[in-house]
Formats: sequence, structure tokens, C-alpha cells
Amino acid sequence: MNTSQLACFLTVAETLNFAMAAERLHITQPAVTQQIRTLEDELGFKLFNRTTRTVELTKAGLFFINDAKNVLETLVRAKKRGGESFEDTRVQLRIGCHAHHEIELFPALLCELRESWPEVYPVFRVIPFRHLYQQLIEDDLDVVIGFREGGLNKYVNYRELAKIPIVALVPQEHPLAGRTEIAPEELKGEKLIAGEPWSCPEQLRAAQYALIEDKSALDVYLCDSGEGASALAAAGFGIAVLPKIAPCALPGLRRIPIRGPEPMSYGVYYKSLAGKPELKAFIELAKRAFALASAPDVGI
Repeated sequence: MNTSQLACFLTVAETLNFAMAAERLHITQPAVTQQIRTLEDELGFKLFNRTTRTVELTKAGLFFINDAKNVLETLVRAKKRGGESFEDTRVQLRIGCHAHHEIELFPALLCELRESWPEVYPVFRVIPFRHLYQQLIEDDLDVVIGFREGGLNKYVNYRELAKIPIVALVPQEHPLAGRTEIAPEELKGEKLIAGEPWSCPEQLRAAQYALIEDKSALDVYLCDSGEGASALAAAGFGIAVLPKIAPCALPGLRRIPIRGPEPMSYGVYYKSLAGKPELKAFIELAKRAFALASAPDVGI
């Protein structure tokens, strides 16, 4: 296993297109194919299901993404250190989250952390699947930030940071855009945009299902990310039902609370704070920073 194989795998996993991956890596498409084949031979399992028209990650390939990133980063660091004579005294703080837009909430928090703990080196892992928690259980992560999920408390600790309301992302020209709150019955005649069941936290999945269960399949759009749902809402396909912390930076959208569903618990999962003062400091700073996410505004 080498850096070329891993770089090819991660680029194809991101693009799901061998030609595009080859273009990004500045090599030929047959070279990318060969690197993937040799990597699959070494691992003993398939990473992609390929047809003449589509490329899809296998389940094993999906789980291998984080391992590949870790191995590639280790190899790159090892090569760099081999040419330098210094001791890296930085303390890695490995932070996991489910979506890239959540990282936008970190800069101010990390700025404060850096002032108190200048030796801390934050490393982000973004995995939009429940597999993220397995990384924490196996000590590949120090902390995971996300919505509260059932069945994890026997393995790890959870501390709530904020209560996040469920909101409707409404185009500003829509008749409901002027409301400060929307009742569920007001959404009955609307096309709705919801998350794929496998990609949603349990409480959000229940709230979305209650709103779409009586709708025709033609009146529902399913997305596997908040970014995708926001884009469809901004384009006028319907009203997106998401937690307030979901992305809403696209122009022309209003974020309006939906009456009824309980706010969702958003917090941090960790195994232990023993011997990890920088993690304890991070969690305390996060408590203050993420409380802003539950402010009762309905702005863009």
C-alpha cells in the first residue's frame, strides 16, 4: 500500500468518476484504474462497483475512506519528518462531525482554544454516517460533535451543547416566508425536501416522516445532505425541513421554526476527559460557542 494508491482511491471516492480523478491527479485514467486494482488486490475486497455508466462505493469502500485518510496522512507526515530533524510537540485533538458546514462553527472556538493551549493541533474528520461514532469508540477520534443518537451511551459520554429547533427553509418569495412560525398543517399542500432516512438523526427523521407520510412520492424530494436540501429549497423545488444548524447561507431563503417538534439535542460525544485537559477546555468553549445556535431568531 502506497501514497499513490491511497490518493487515487480517495480522489475516485470523492468524484465517483475515474476520468475526473485522473484529471485532478494529473495522470492517465488507466493509471488510476491500475492503482485501484492493485489496492483492492492487497486489501482483499472491492472498493467500487463499476459499470460502463456509474461508479459506486461498496460498503467496504465506504468504511475504508477514513482508514485511507489516516494512513495517507501518516505516510505524508513520516516522509516530511524524515527530511527534518525536529520533534513535533503538538497535541492532536481529533474532532469528528457529520457535515462540512458544521466546521464553519469552529473558528472562533478554536481561536480561544489556541490562546490557552498553543500546542493543540486540531484535526477534523468529516464522515456523514454513523460509522463516525465507531471511530470514537475505537479511539481514532477524541470527540464527535453531532445530534444525540440512541444506543451510544453505554459506550461513550454525551454532553449537550445546545437545543436546536427544527425549521423550514422557505424561499423568501413564498407566501409563508413572512411567518415567524409555521404550523405542520400549513405544510400539507407544499412540496417538501427531507433527508434520506439513513442520513438523518433519529429525532429529525421522526419529524420529517410525520410531515411527509401522507404525501405523494412526487411531492417529496430526498437529499443525503443539508447542503443539497438547502440548494433545492433555494431553487424553488419545495420547503426543506432541517435542524436550524443546517446550512442556510444560500441567498433567498428564510429559516422559520416549525411548531410541534421538540428541539433536537446537539452536543459532544467523548470517551473520557482523564489526562486530556485540552479536550476538557474544548468542550467548555464549545458549550458557549454552540449555545448561539439555539438563539430564537428566524433570519437568513
